[in-house]
Amino acid sequence: MSDVGEVWTVHITDADIRCARDDWRRALDALDGPRAELLYADLGRMVSAQAQQAADHFRRAPSACSRADETAW
Repeated sequence: MSDVGEVWTVHITDADIRCARDDWRRALDALDGPRAELLYADLGRMVSAQAQQAADHFRRAPSACSRADETAW
């Protein structure tokens, strides 16, 4: 049983994106329209999640500019 406050994280890699894109393209090539639509939506969610990961990482990383500003005063 999981705790109510438990936080799950998923790390999306470039390889995950490539795999999702390749699956979508294969569905397009097979003319499987409904599957291609679902896979394209999944690909979009994965790209969005990876972009959010990058933004979160950027916000957590100490900024070189902010360190320079602190020492200048």
